[in-house]
Amino acid sequence: LHSDFMPPAGPRPTAQMQLARSSLPELRNASFKLLIVSGELDPRSLLAFSKTLHESICDANSAHCPQYLIAKGQSHVSLVFSIDTADKGVSGPVLAFIRNTH
Repeated sequence: LHSDFMPPAGPRPTAQMQLARSSLPELRNASFKLLIVSGELDPRSLLAFSKTLHESICDANSAHCPQYLIAKGQSHVSLVFSIDTADKGVSGPVLAFIRNTH
C-alpha cells in the first residue's frame, strides 16, 4: 500500500463482491465515448486507479478505448475549479472532446 492510501474500515470485500459492485463491465460495453481525466498532482493511488481503469477498458475492446488526459499542474480538486477560468488546461481538452463526440 502506498502511504497516501487509507483502506476503508471493516472486512475486505471478496473479489466476487467487488465485481458485483463494479461499473467496469458496463463501461467496457458502453456505446458512448469516455474521457478519463486525472490531475498530475493527484495522489499516486488516484493516478493508479485512473490508469488501471483506462487500461481495463482498452484491453476489453480496443475500438472503445477512452481518451485519457493527465492535466499538468492540476489535482482532482483543481480540475473542477479550473473550469470557467483563464486556465484552459482542463476545459480546453474537455471541450474538444465534447465537440468531437458525435
